[in-house]
Amino acid sequence: MSKNIVFYNDFHFGDLHYVRGFIKDMYEQLKDRHPNFYYYVNNDKIEIYKDLPFLVNIPSKNRNIQSKTHEDDENVYVNTWVGQDYMKYVKYGCSLYSYYLMFGDIYKYFGIELKNIDHYIPKVYYENLNKTYLKNIDTFIEENKDKKLVLICNGNVLSRQSQNFDFNPILTHLSSKYKNCLFIYTANLIVPRESNLIITNSIIKKEGVDLNEISYLSLKCDIIIGRESGPFCYTRVKENYLNDKKTYICFCNNKNEGLWHKSDYAKQIWSKNYVLGDIINVIEKEISLL
Repeated sequence: MSKNIVFYNDFHFGDLHYVRGFIKDMYEQLKDRHPNFYYYVNNDKIEIYKDLPFLVNIPSKNRNIQSKTHEDDENVYVNTWVGQDYMKYVKYGCSLYSYYLMFGDIYKYFGIELKNIDHYIPKVYYENLNKTYLKNIDTFIEENKDKKLVLICNGNVLSRQSQNFDFNPILTHLSSKYKNCLFIYTANLIVPRESNLIITNSIIKKEGVDLNEISYLSLKCDIIIGRESGPFCYTRVKENYLNDKKTYICFCNNKNEGLWHKSDYAKQIWSKNYVLGDIINVIEKEISLL
């Protein structure tokens, strides 16, 4: 008897993004045996899989944050949280390698095989998103095609991945010194009023969760800076990793998370030095190469 597959994850936006490649692959491999695929996330996050039309969000109470899989008469429940099984997998941090190990065990349960790890670098299917917001981004990019674009994901982290240092003096310094760059920031905190500082929601113009749209915007940026907050996680997509002109700068505690996945193309820089002057120096070194 075929059963529904219910993916569930009660944690943060980044946790949801990092598993999308595995969910899509499981669908492709299992859709003939299991025709119905569902997912459960908290209501404030239901927008995040809108680009995967085979998924339908449903309320689900039959969840266990430690088990990988469990079943009832109608459903197979698949836990996609990397901290499951009492943190068995996070010794490698929340890196793609940790997710690959975890899903290796989940795939064995279903009798299917993992592909090469590169296959699971996340991909957002932007063509399934609202075209109005993507057009807003494209218009902004066209109007600023003569500028270098630096995306700074300045929001705080929620799971102690990094120190929540203040990005404001960094934004103040960079925007004042590098007038040929546009610095695009994601969190609506108090920031200096400079003409080359712009917040993402003034570009996208979307109410509510716009992480997939920020992901699309990141494709157009030269440098991406952050510390494993939700918006920074959503810039980790296949198109960016395969772009040898893209630079990531990540400030976080765990090197495996900072570098996240080995890339022969995109440049990745990791630092756990939270001294303000040193943070600025790391960023300025890369801006000088633009």
